[in-house]
Amino acid sequence: MNYLNDEDEDMPRIDPKTIDPVRIQEQLLGQPFENPKPRYDDKNLPKETVESMFAQDFTPGSGNVETDNQLVDYIQSTVRATDETDIDQESRNVEAERASIMGDVELESPVQQPQATGQVNAAQFQALFPNDPTGAAIAMRGNRRV
Repeated sequence: MNYLNDEDEDMPRIDPKTIDPVRIQEQLLGQPFENPKPRYDDKNLPKETVESMFAQDFTPGSGNVETDNQLVDYIQSTVRATDETDIDQESRNVEAERASIMGDVELESPVQQPQATGQVNAAQFQALFPNDPTGAAIAMRGNRRV
């Protein structure tokens, strides 16, 4: 288990022979409850990045409440339309997968099958069973009777 924790500096080393549940509980309860500090500082980020991350803080209103409400309605309807388009496109894809190109076509065999008469021709039998002389003899005898 210790090899899994090699990358984490704050993980304690574990000796499997001395595991004590009470000590583990105390150690876990002793961990701080604060969120880790971010790896970046707002002062170090470029201005464009901060503005794109927190666009709602940097977008000024027009000064007219009705214009702002119309803009919000426009954005919401655009988002809804995009979602509906995505759903519609997905349903089309599913329908296209169900109905394949060859779905309605019935293919005919290019080789004409002889009508089954119940009797086997000696040449057919020998072609199917080349190592069966008895069966071939029976098939040849059947042809002589006809």
